[in-house]
Amino acid sequence: MNRKIIFYLILLSLFSLNYLYSQNEAPIDEPAEVQEEPAPKPLDLNHIDKSDFMSRLDNPAVIFKQFSDDEVKEMFIGKIKGGKIEAFLHDNPKLVEFVVRCLKDDHAMQGFMQIRKDKERLKIYIGIMIVMFFISLILNFFGNKDKNFVEKLLKRILITVSMFCLSSITILLIFNKEIKPFIRIFKSVFLQS
Repeated sequence: MNRKIIFYLILLSLFSLNYLYSQNEAPIDEPAEVQEEPAPKPLDLNHIDKSDFMSRLDNPAVIFKQFSDDEVKEMFIGKIKGGKIEAFLHDNPKLVEFVVRCLKDDHAMQGFMQIRKDKERLKIYIGIMIVMFFISLILNFFGNKDKNFVEKLLKRILITVSMFCLSSITILLIFNKEIKPFIRIFKSVFLQS
């Protein structure tokens, strides 16, 4: 019985990885279609008009587009200065580049804001994640009756990887349109040489 469960989890993991790599989307070299918007007036933090500020929050990329990449990078690094994550980001400049490009990309920020506003799909996603958490607990508790430490460890790793793949597929299925710009930026930053 345990071998069947392990076999199905491995099969499910392989299908999930296959799904992640088989997404149909535009090649990385093609720029995404961006609708030209009039350049916003610079944000004056001393005289903030609440309606203007709230309209800018619908698409934060409008705020960050008025700054150069280096300025956005300095703002981002400045917010985390002195924290433990600062050294990690210093050692991983591509991660900082990814964050900067996401902050300045119209589609990525609009997608992120859309996820935040879509309460119905968020409830569905959270419900699925809770169910997956309990399934993981049950599989770890009842599926690990082996006496061999290595087998127990391998089963736990397999269950963890399977749940990660399932959660990745879940977020891709529920928020596919909103996540695609992040995937495009991720591929262009991390997978391009």
